[in-house]
Amino acid sequence: NRGHNEVRDIVFAFCSAVDSTSELEPLGLVSSRPTLRPADILTSAALDVCTAALDVGITASGASETDADPAETMHNKKARERMPIQATLAAQNIRYVPIVWTSYGRPHEAAKAALQRIARQVVRRRGDGCAQAVQRQMRRAIGTELARRHATVRR
Repeated sequence: NRGHNEVRDIVFAFCSAVDSTSELEPLGLVSSRPTLRPADILTSAALDVCTAALDVGITASGASETDADPAETMHNKKARERMPIQATLAAQNIRYVPIVWTSYGRPHEAAKAALQRIARQVVRRRGDGCAQAVQRQMRRAIGTELARRHATVRR
């Protein structure tokens, strides 16, 4: 959990730089299940047209026996698990977005897209800079944390 939470906190810090209303572990999004935390981060920084419920996932490379891509497998699993509440979220203009990395730091396409959007928003908010540089900064911070996590797990 520690590595997951560190990656979540990195993404949250960048989201918060753009959207001061970003929330960690939001509660109360599903009225029928008020204690459910459907995602790690609720923010408007990651999507153009609605609020994103970002759900961070870290998967062990090679953990999947059914799919050659463990990031894709975890992404699909998370999406299936949240399928029953997606209409409830959509009614609130919230889209559930799993953002997954392998333990070696390779992001799923949805994670890449979210980081790209957040980086563009950060640059717009600052009024200067390069979105690619901000995106590299995010990837470097996440990669460092995943390497630290991987080294700790391997001991």
